Amino acid sequence: MKILAPRRMPARKVRDEDLCMKQLLEFLGVALLLQGAVGLVHSFTGELRGWGLVQRLGFLDGYETYASGALIVLACALFAALRSFPQN
Repeated sequence: MKILAPRRMPARKVRDEDLCMKQLLEFLGVALLLQGAVGLVHSFTGELRGWGLVQRLGFLDGYETYASGALIVLACALFAALRSFPQN
C-alpha cells in the first residue's frame, strides 16, 4: 500500500483590495477599543467627559458601562478575525 504525502495548497496572492480592507478593519477595531476604554473610564471615574460616543447616545442611558464593555469585546473579536487574513 502506497502512502501519499499531503499536498501543499498554493499560496494565495494578496490583492490590494484585501490589504485596504484589512487596514480599514484594523482602524475600526482600534476605534472600537478606544471608545470602549474611554466609556469605562468615564463610567468608573467620571473623567474624560465628552470624549466617548457611548455617553452621547440617549438610548443607552443607564447602560453605558455594558455598552462600553461590549465595544471592547467586539474590538477583540474583530482583531481575532483579522488574524485569519492572509499575510502579504
